[in-house]
Amino acid sequence: MTDASAAISLLTPYATGRPQRGVVGSSRYAQRLRQELIKASKDPESRTLMIRGEPGLGKDNLAALVHFGSSRRRKLLVRLQPADLRSKVATLLDAVEDNTLLVIGVDQLDPDLQQLLAEMASGQRSGFSGRMIFTSET
Repeated sequence: MTDASAAISLLTPYATGRPQRGVVGSSRYAQRLRQELIKASKDPESRTLMIRGEPGLGKDNLAALVHFGSSRRRKLLVRLQPADLRSKVATLLDAVEDNTLLVIGVDQLDPDLQQLLAEMASGQRSGFSGRMIFTSET
């Protein structure tokens, strides 16, 4: 098994499928949110995103809308929660490579792990060339 196929095998349980729904409504808020999602998905630099909001707002779905609306849509959208990162941090983060990494509840992670993710997002950690999307409830 090659390194690439081993990484795909490791990440497959954490891969997220297409968005469940788009942003509905005609309010100014919904229109602005749609515009911001399009802008984020078309970002040529694939900059890091932070999606914040109350529980139950569909932050994961918004991240999927950005990922699958971008030129990176053929790559995996890897969704990791705090429990996943606490147990297998090095193995999972090394396998992500050029895929999009969605970190759920970044506010619930310990500061050392937050620092590691910030280094990955800013390109200071070799081996990662993907996009980072964080969600937070604070």
